[in-house]
Amino acid sequence: QQQGRLAKLTVTSQNPQLESLRMKLRNLPNL
Repeated sequence: QQQGRLAKLTVTSQNPQLESLRMKLRNLPNL
């Protein structure tokens, strides 16, 4: 599980656009 989390971190660091989009989705109120 920790390895997968690390992989996610590397992916997000390589794709800042995706990270910003994820942050926007996280800030949205859950329906």
